[in-house]
Amino acid sequence: MFKKLFNNITNNEQNETIERLIENSSPRREFFIMTALSSLIASFAIIMNNTAILVGAMLVAPLLYSVLSLGLGIVILDPKLTLRSLATIVKSFAICVAVSALVGFIFIKKAQVLENFFLFSEDFLVSYFIIAIISGLAGTLATVRPHMNESMPGVAISVALIPPLSTLGLALSTSNNLITRQSLYLFSLNVIGIIISSMAIFTIYQFYAYRHKVKKAVDKDEKIMEANSNSS
Repeated sequence: MFKKLFNNITNNEQNETIERLIENSSPRREFFIMTALSSLIASFAIIMNNTAILVGAMLVAPLLYSVLSLGLGIVILDPKLTLRSLATIVKSFAICVAVSALVGFIFIKKAQVLENFFLFSEDFLVSYFIIAIISGLAGTLATVRPHMNESMPGVAISVALIPPLSTLGLALSTSNNLITRQSLYLFSLNVIGIIISSMAIFTIYQFYAYRHKVKKAVDKDEKIMEANSNSS
């Protein structure tokens, strides 16, 4: 019964989901530029103690799509998509931390008051993990069902991938070990929760049967990136 509830998706919708997810998670130059800009905005939001600006930073970042594509790669047992998505996440991680650390070094005095903005009780780590799983479910469903795409901005806010990375960079610049540890915890919990949720949804919607279409979409995207690289 549960499976039937989520089985009302057409072939066209699955094809559209695959193409959109591969395109949005593509490790192109623009992807990393948007990630860096998002981290820059988030860093200033944190040192300014401005939640509204931080929300805006979460809307800019495309990192959520790479985590979802990693879940898809694992479900369909595609090493190429899995490694590509993992590499994109790692590179985005490094970019965000580096950008935020630079901001922290420049505004060292303001960055030293991180506890006023980013400090949570580690007793609630399980609760944060549950929230990550729920957000991952919402994000994957919004990706799978085209008519739910308008929900993605809200999911990007709820899952909070960029804020802990920006906080990590700021904490490293001020040698704040407590905030460094907590931001790493939160980012790791969010990523793992999203991956688990995406794997569940992609399995329920039987995306493993579309492995050849995913591989074709990835190959097409890489050819486009290669052509753009050669032209530039």
